[in-house]
Amino acid sequence: MLRATVLVVGYNSERWLTTCLNSVATASQTQVQLCFVDNHSNPTFESLDLSIFRGVEHLKTDSPLGFAEANNFGIRQTQFDSDFTVFLNQDTVSTAGWIDACVSCFDDDPRLGILSPGLRTYDFSEWDPNLLACVRESNQAIGSAHSSVVELRNVTAAAMIIRTDVLHEVGPFDPVFGSYYEDYDLCRRVRNAGYKVGACLAAQVGHFSGSVTSTPAAELRRSRLLLRNRMIHRLRENPDRRLQQLVHYLALELPRNVVRGILRTESSQTLATTLGANWDMAKILARLVSRRRDEEEWNQFLQDFRSQTAKNDFP
Repeated sequence: MLRATVLVVGYNSERWLTTCLNSVATASQTQVQLCFVDNHSNPTFESLDLSIFRGVEHLKTDSPLGFAEANNFGIRQTQFDSDFTVFLNQDTVSTAGWIDACVSCFDDDPRLGILSPGLRTYDFSEWDPNLLACVRESNQAIGSAHSSVVELRNVTAAAMIIRTDVLHEVGPFDPVFGSYYEDYDLCRRVRNAGYKVGACLAAQVGHFSGSVTSTPAAELRRSRLLLRNRMIHRLRENPDRRLQQLVHYLALELPRNVVRGILRTESSQTLATTLGANWDMAKILARLVSRRRDEEEWNQFLQDFRSQTAKNDFP
């Protein structure tokens, strides 16, 4: 069995893909397998030298999918199997050996379920804001020594390596998110299953952050999804207080956000974004209110996903 399969979803990837794939081929001394999900407009892929990988699968979606669904498409369709699955954004650049460094951490601690590398900005000038947000959320700090694993609550799927057997155990990304916070939800399930989540800061990957939000319309859609999905994540992190949290949100947070949107205060979302996100939440209100309903819908998805998965060993 080979050590790692790297899953990359391409979406209008012309600017990014060559650097991403050429660099990730150096991320391990053992050739990695590549599963590339062509999610829309990736003409560069066909012209690349793919002999640098141990094996390559090129999968194509019928129409553009959200991040969660596109990665799940790759998980479901790939025939590759390996000890570790690597989720990697198209707008990343890998440093040599970072996958090996993470695998070494897994070998040292069998309770590690998910690791992020030490995400940097694309030019490696500073730490990636997404990593810093995960560090702050866990009341951790990035010290001067980067060789050890920093245990965190959540890490981003911009670059994420997970034990494949753990992925099989807890299931893939929940498509209810579409894009954004699906990685935090996966980390939540991994933690609930008794595994650790962390970051190996010595294993570094550069991340541009935002390659698919290059237009004003795309940025507005991103903001709307973030507002919606943040609430889903909050409710799942505190499942026994769902109703209280929703009442607090509807009575206090939503009116405040509406007023801020009207006044266009600093860091506020537009009124259209706030109302749109709340309309999106209203469509799944039954799932938001009821923990039982939410778990039933997830379990039904997971059952269907496993029955459709091409790999016979996905439990």
